Amino acid sequence: MSPELAISEYCERIDGSFWAEPANAVSNIAFLATAVGVWWLLPRGAPRDFPALLLIGLTVCTAIGSFLFHTMPSATTAIFDVLPIGLLIYASFFIALMRFLKQSLLAAIWLTAGFLVFSIAISFGLRNVLGTSAGYVPALVALYGVGIVALPRNRRIGEGMIMTALMFTLSLVLRTMDGPVCGWFPIGTHFMWHVLNAVVIYMLLRLIVHARQPKRQEY
Repeated sequence: MSPELAISEYCERIDGSFWAEPANAVSNIAFLATAVGVWWLLPRGAPRDFPALLLIGLTVCTAIGSFLFHTMPSATTAIFDVLPIGLLIYASFFIALMRFLKQSLLAAIWLTAGFLVFSIAISFGLRNVLGTSAGYVPALVALYGVGIVALPRNRRIGEGMIMTALMFTLSLVLRTMDGPVCGWFPIGTHFMWHVLNAVVIYMLLRLIVHARQPKRQEY
């Protein structure tokens, strides 16, 4: 097995060619659509929402990094694949703490640092059970956790976060199923992970954008 195939374990790839994973590669367009959609939500004429712009930028980087990995799998492109989504998770968590739960800057920093430690522990602890999907379990826990805590403070945000968590649950299940279904569904399910993840990011960033506008009624 070539080094490229040893790194890429997705069902769709059966050789080392550039377009060996067409569905996994092309489905990253969904992340770009999410970035454009969230950018369109930003109010015109108001002060720039730099945290939201940062998250939009990380979403674009997620699309690019994932495309590179699914077309040219290697140790280098694997970093480009996981780094943007990791930064997006921790940045979103930090911003959600401040906007949804009204935490101070210092408290948000400490809680995010704690979340990082928790993520590392969970990722290693569940790797033998869930494989590489284990690294996303902490994000799922964070979505449900923030949603439950936010619910009595702001029902709209709490319910929105829980709905986002439910969507991410389905997304993570599809990611985990990619290998097991390979025998009868050669294209795999990883491309569905991309598409649903893009929906999850849109749902989350939409809440973050609107949380800056307390008088806005629609989410």
